[in-house]
Amino acid sequence: MTTEHPPEAPERGPRPLLTRKEGWDRRAPFVIRLEHGTYEIEHRPWIDHVYRLDWNGTRVYVSEPYHLTTDDMEDLIRLQLEGWDLQIDGRSAHHPATIRICLVRPGFKRFPYEVPAL
Repeated sequence: MTTEHPPEAPERGPRPLLTRKEGWDRRAPFVIRLEHGTYEIEHRPWIDHVYRLDWNGTRVYVSEPYHLTTDDMEDLIRLQLEGWDLQIDGRSAHHPATIRICLVRPGFKRFPYEVPAL
């Protein structure tokens, strides 16, 4: 687990504490519920190099794929239409050649500003 205090943003005050955890949990997008309380994440090409951030009390699901296809973008648009908050940028923690996709579940806090890079 990595904990980091990002630098202050002068116009917004101190940025929130970030905590990183590997993998996605049962509340992530495209979860398939199995027997006995187990689950798996349905395969999608854009779900790659995944981790979670606890960002000031909000769980952020992060995927860092190498590329996005039209089908991938349709998946992400569908999630947004279902209420997921979405950010896509190039600040990857995994590899400089990947794209960072950040998702927050419907009903939770929206991104007040960009999710800081780790």
